[in-house]
Amino acid sequence: MRAPSAAGRLSAIGGAPFPWVPALALQMSLAFLLVSQANVAARAAQPWAESLFWVALALLYVPVVLALLLGRLTRSETVLLIVILGMAMFLCEMVSYPTAAASFDELLHTRTAADIMESGRLFGPNPLLPVSPYYPGLENVTLAVASLSGLELWPAGIVVLGIARILLMLSLFLFFQAVSGSTRVAGLAVVVYAANPRFFYFDAQFAYESLALPLAAFVLAAAAAGARGGSRRLRVAAVLFVIMACVVTHPVTSMMLAAFLLLWAALARVAQALRRPVARSANIGVLAIGAVTASVAWAVLVAPAVLDYIGPPVTRAASQLADLVTGQSQPRTIFESAAGEVAPAWERLTGLGSVAILTALVLLGLLVIWRRYRHVPVAWALTGVALVFPAALLGRLSPIGAEIAARTPEFLFLGVGFVVAVFLARRPVAQLRSGRWVAVVVTAATVVLVGGVIVGIPRWARLPGPYLVSADARSIEPNGIAAARWAREHLGPDQRMVADRTNRLLMGVYGHQEVILANNARVDLSLFYRSFEFGDLQRRLVTEQQIRFAVVDLRLTRLLPTIGFYFQKQELAAGTPITPLRREGFEKFDTEPGLDRLFDNGEIRLYDVSTLARDR
Repeated sequence: MRAPSAAGRLSAIGGAPFPWVPALALQMSLAFLLVSQANVAARAAQPWAESLFWVALALLYVPVVLALLLGRLTRSETVLLIVILGMAMFLCEMVSYPTAAASFDELLHTRTAADIMESGRLFGPNPLLPVSPYYPGLENVTLAVASLSGLELWPAGIVVLGIARILLMLSLFLFFQAVSGSTRVAGLAVVVYAANPRFFYFDAQFAYESLALPLAAFVLAAAAAGARGGSRRLRVAAVLFVIMACVVTHPVTSMMLAAFLLLWAALARVAQALRRPVARSANIGVLAIGAVTASVAWAVLVAPAVLDYIGPPVTRAASQLADLVTGQSQPRTIFESAAGEVAPAWERLTGLGSVAILTALVLLGLLVIWRRYRHVPVAWALTGVALVFPAALLGRLSPIGAEIAARTPEFLFLGVGFVVAVFLARRPVAQLRSGRWVAVVVTAATVVLVGGVIVGIPRWARLPGPYLVSADARSIEPNGIAAARWAREHLGPDQRMVADRTNRLLMGVYGHQEVILANNARVDLSLFYRSFEFGDLQRRLVTEQQIRFAVVDLRLTRLLPTIGFYFQKQELAAGTPITPLRREGFEKFDTEPGLDRLFDNGEIRLYDVSTLARDR
């Protein structure tokens, strides 16, 4: 008797689907364990850790794609699979640093949460991220969970993020199903969305976008359900309440939500003006106006700092793109880090392959969208969002444009997922079960997911490992934390300090110090450390900024900064390669008369530099 072929085994999903769902859940659990083992191996600097990581990701993602594309799953089974997939990917990020906040953004929001918890008040200053206190949605929910459950801040945050991930997967499914009318399209659209470069890492961390995205997705799901089945005033009021919750959680997500609702409402108006038969768009205009009004009112009346947070990067990106078009500057080299590290050839090919596959599928899906959904304004809006995806890739040719473009996939993949899913679902299941098509699906799904992770996360940040200078989570280690805690205990909180990028973060979070930000000081902080003596510039900085203490990390003289700068991004703007810090620049703290070394743990030193101001 012949063994069943790969296609035959896959057909079992359609014939008897229920037993396969637990099997796929078990396989995703195994993949999660392999990711955990890869993290353990990476901490021990094992050379095979990264290979195991990629294999585990493929085992986690590809079988779900195969099941949704080639199987006849029921609605409940589809929902169950995508929720398990979303949670498994979330836990894969959490297991990298499970005991405490580690990424740069997580620590920024940990400071805001700690301030609210200690003071009992909102909108207190956060010297590390001034805009964060004005969007405290995530922190408030986390503190509520901590208060009700008795959990510490970090475990409570994990609970909130886990629930948010489930809400995101369910809301996206309901939204795509309401738009397409198809369970298969909805499931595939969510799985394609999960391959976006921000889903695996950035939108699973303790940062305000991780909660705002699920809230925005819930609004879209509720709006689409209302458009198909009519709506009531109570439903509209409830959705407006969730819109407001999104507004007070994250500025960019709420603005993107408002823009999409406006586009949806405008397209519905156009269709009505042309007297085309369209699906009902119940109260989409009301929701759009509510979202725009809430976002603008909050920014103007409560959080005017957000204008300084969002405006300058957008202006600089436009200027740099204009310089590229006019030939006044050279394009940025893609797949090359700010420190000059070039990605391996296979990573470059996989990243480009991921973009190429998705772009091709979006273009192929346009005709299917026109044939099946030309009477659905929200489908037009999603198609328009999908078409921005290839255009946004041009932004990666300039430095600041690359930074902005890197923050768009979580929004653009809303359209990309829908259009790609519509195209993939157009073929009957039976035609896709040949061995050739199975191989194509496995290869394409692997390239799309792995390429997305490669594009979204630099190589050094994908797994934990030995200490690196200026490498976010790879720079967070016990010596720096101990120094920050010592400063709070012995110097008291809210002392004015200068420090490098990593120690500025640790002193601000664990030491609760007021560390000078480059954007606030309007000076080149690196000159405070690079000079071999305390000249007028350094003394003027201490006087004008009322600095009392300086943090000196000797490791900065031994390693180059992984992200390309030690203190602030202005170091990159100089146009010359970053050079190592000289030890002579740090030794001046010991030779300058009147300076006291208050703390020294062998790597990090803390000095009282207040006498530099009195000497002027």
